[in-house]
Amino acid sequence: MRRIDIFAISFDNFRRRKLRSVLTVLGVVIGTASIVVMISLGIAVNESYAEQMKSIGDLTTVTVNARYDSMGKISNPLDDKAVLTMESIEKVKAASPVIMLYGKMLAGKYTNYASICGINTEVLENLGFKAEQGRLIDAQVQGGNTVYCMFGSDVALNFYDPRNTGGYFYMGTGGEGETPAPLVDPMDD
Repeated sequence: MRRIDIFAISFDNFRRRKLRSVLTVLGVVIGTASIVVMISLGIAVNESYAEQMKSIGDLTTVTVNARYDSMGKISNPLDDKAVLTMESIEKVKAASPVIMLYGKMLAGKYTNYASICGINTEVLENLGFKAEQGRLIDAQVQGGNTVYCMFGSDVALNFYDPRNTGGYFYMGTGGEGETPAPLVDPMDD
């Protein structure tokens, strides 16, 4: 059978069975489109997962906690010597003790419950912290007994009025009330 005969038979069958031909073409188009969508979805999920992992924190950061025995006592205390030992490990860029607390912050009639983190300010840059406004606190800024603090970018958005019975009002969301002022660097005075 010649090629011209094959094309003639195919075209004749296509003309006689129009519905079957249209459904076949439609099935091929839908199948191809679904494969492209599934591949695109897989790539998008993979990229989203990678971004979530990056947003959780630096994958090279290691947190070391004190070990407690069965009686609740610290069996291996983490002290200045332990921090110095960790700093001396090859390829360690920074080591710092960290104190985590949870506290209540007040701004006029507004309240915010936030986590408070105390850290050695000399390692902030090595840990990937960046200042959106102002600058990072460094050892030169810390002189004397003055206490300095930095706030996360969304702290101001989490204040609410506990006396508001009609629901919570969060500062900085465009509602009525005060909007928190931008943080001021005390060294700019």
